[in-house]
Amino acid sequence: MKINNILDERTTYEVLITTKNVGEEVHTKPFGIKLIDNKLILNLFPNITLKNIKSNPNFKVQFSLNPLIYTKAFFNKLNDDDYIENDVLVCSDYTIDAKVEDILRFIQEDNYGTSVYYRITAEITGFKKLKNKMPAINRSTNTILDLLVKVSRFHLMSSEEKNNLIEEINKTYKFILKEGNQNHLDSLNLIKKELNKLF
Repeated sequence: MKINNILDERTTYEVLITTKNVGEEVHTKPFGIKLIDNKLILNLFPNITLKNIKSNPNFKVQFSLNPLIYTKAFFNKLNDDDYIENDVLVCSDYTIDAKVEDILRFIQEDNYGTSVYYRITAEITGFKKLKNKMPAINRSTNTILDLLVKVSRFHLMSSEEKNNLIEEINKTYKFILKEGNQNHLDSLNLIKKELNKLF
């Protein structure tokens, strides 16, 4: 199935990846994906999503403009009310069904040290448009997604970097109140609450 008339090639999109373990339990997390030669490319560090994909190659890519669903997924706060049938999130605008074709292991060195990650290449097996929502860019949503990327590296940060991130989150409130909506504010509050547990 070709979708390169819908997604731009070699562009990273923030999405929600839904996988199932061998017991059919649903797990959804936010990640970045790319479309290259009509294949989905997903880079994963060792985590539950990777474990699930290794045991069950079928997964769902979900597109949403709702920042709160990304934040809830990041912190494992999704519940049954967040899903409708076939493991689709209530707030999903589009979904892509995919099946893993290849998994390659890589070693990466960056500012945080040496780590192992896996590159997933997947075939697109289905695509559904669920809503006629305008895919508008929202600055507050981008801010929340950027914060979630930073929070994902929290355990690798120095004390100074952690304090700087907390300060950045606190400063973001004024911007969110001006530019965002209640979902953005709820996302920011959840990020702050979960980070406070780590101090």
